[in-house]
Amino acid sequence: MLKRFVITGGPGFGKTTIINRLEAMGYNCFHEFSRSLKLEEAKKLGGSISWTKLDERSQDDFSLKVCKRRIEHYLAAPIDELSFYDRGIPDVVAYLKMAKQPISSFYNEIINSHKYETKLFMTPPWQQIFRNDNERIESYDEAVVAHRHLLHTYQELGYTTLDIPCINVEGRIQFIIDEINKQ
Repeated sequence: MLKRFVITGGPGFGKTTIINRLEAMGYNCFHEFSRSLKLEEAKKLGGSISWTKLDERSQDDFSLKVCKRRIEHYLAAPIDELSFYDRGIPDVVAYLKMAKQPISSFYNEIINSHKYETKLFMTPPWQQIFRNDNERIESYDEAVVAHRHLLHTYQELGYTTLDIPCINVEGRIQFIIDEINKQ
C-alpha cells in the first residue's frame, strides 16, 4: 500500500525546510518545483512573476504544467514506503480558485484518481519565519490568503487538515511522525 502524505500551506511558512529534513532522515520526498517553473516563465517574460498577476491563459498553462509534474511525482512513489510531497495536486485547484479562475473537469478527474492519505499536514502562517525573495514575491498577507484557499480546498475534498506547530524543525518533524504513527 502506498503511503503518500502532503505537506502544504501558504508560501514561506516552512514546507521546504521540513521536506529537506525528512529527506535527510531517509524518507522519500518529492520537492516543490513551482519556483523553478516560475523562473523559466519569468525569463520568457523578462522579470519576476506573481501567480495572481498572470493572465488567465498563462495561469491555465502554468497550472497544467504544475499538475502534470505533480502527477509524475505521485506515480513515482515507491510501493509500501512512506512518501512526502511538498504540495499536492489539489494545490493547483486552490491557486486557480484564488485567482478566481474556472476549474475544469480535468482537474477534478485527476484529483479523484490520484488520492493522498486523508491526513494532510499544513504549515500555518508564521510571520517570524516568513521571507520573500526574487521568486517568492508574495507579501505575508498574500501568503495567508493562499494558505486559506489551500485549507478550504483540501477540506472540501475530504482531507483532515492538521496544522504543524510553529516550533523548531525537529519538533515539527516529530509532530508529523507521531501523527502518522497514530493511523
